[in-house]
Amino acid sequence: MLRIFAAPLKEIIDHLNYDIAKDLIKLRLIPFAMDGFDEGPLVFDGRQSEMDNEFPIRTYNFDYNGQIDGLGDVIFSSFGKMLQCLTHFLKEKKSRRDFDIFPDFLSINPNGAGKTGVDYWLNYAAMERSNFEEFGE
Repeated sequence: MLRIFAAPLKEIIDHLNYDIAKDLIKLRLIPFAMDGFDEGPLVFDGRQSEMDNEFPIRTYNFDYNGQIDGLGDVIFSSFGKMLQCLTHFLKEKKSRRDFDIFPDFLSINPNGAGKTGVDYWLNYAAMERSNFEEFGE
């Protein structure tokens, strides 16, 4: 019975179950997914108290082996804002290309994606545009 509940969470459990993740958790950086550039995990930054535990979401670069220096900029100001952006993305994907949608995140989340996350999202959009132009995908 427990396996039924664990299956949908397997990917998150896997993100918590490796050496760098254990080092990050000690720093109050909680990995929960991989970023789009395959550089490392997305982490909840729990180092400061936030209202309603709405911790900012940052990237972490694997090359830093669990050291704080690998922490990237805030790309979403909170989990709620991340969900708003992802919901927008999924709705828009029916009629627009990914690279045209990512810049919308800047206005949906002006305190995260639109502030410190600008370079991340614009670079992500540029990478997707390049892939589309090269491979048609």
